[in-house]
Amino acid sequence: MTLPAVAIHGRGKVGRSLARELRARGHEVTLRAGNSLRVRSRELVILAIPDGALDEAAERLAPVCARLEGVVVAHCAGARGPEALAALAKVDVPVAQMHPLVSFADTERRFPLGAAVLVQGSRRAVTGVARVVRALGLVPLRGPVDPMRYHAAAALVSNGAIALAEVGRQLLLAAGVDEGQASVALGPLLVSTGENLTRLGLPLALTGPVRRGDRATVARHRRALAALDPRFLRLHRELVVLQEALTRAANRTR
Repeated sequence: MTLPAVAIHGRGKVGRSLARELRARGHEVTLRAGNSLRVRSRELVILAIPDGALDEAAERLAPVCARLEGVVVAHCAGARGPEALAALAKVDVPVAQMHPLVSFADTERRFPLGAAVLVQGSRRAVTGVARVVRALGLVPLRGPVDPMRYHAAAALVSNGAIALAEVGRQLLLAAGVDEGQASVALGPLLVSTGENLTRLGLPLALTGPVRRGDRATVARHRRALAALDPRFLRLHRELVVLQEALTRAANRTR
């Protein structure tokens, strides 16, 4: 696959991860500072910078890109659509949103094959960005998509899972699991859950006592949670309600 020249602006977790993954697949990538104004003709510029910096970056880049040929600019923010680059669009520079639906905890993030990337914007920009996305072994998630609802979903599942893992860690410690093992033990559990979700989808990925209709175990869970922290019990109740709805849906698919 012939890719456009790629220049990533932003040397943080997302920018460095994107650059490393593309280079690992044999593509030439330039990694620049987030505030760099160095842009070349026929270049796909990816802005991997904080959401709040996008408007100013677009304003500064607009007169530069307007003088060049074939420049496309995309940003990696999840909560802001392509309109964040309105200053560039006003001078007829194709723009897009390119947000990987992947969790970046450090600069060593490897992209899971088949992970989704939200790609929306002008037709020309979307075409160029989608080629880069496919080169990474990822799947373009095409718009139009409401960016705030999309990003809320991403944050709830990814960040919420980590918060939920902290509840699990505290329960494991209370159960007698060694502190050095509690967090590590939960990682593979989350991985197996993600694999079930990818392979089976919802609602069939749901497992556990609620799915089995084991009310006695659910009740014992509630007593254990209440004894440790009433907040955990409230969280459990809400999650059980959602699991019950998923269980009904799963039973209808049989």
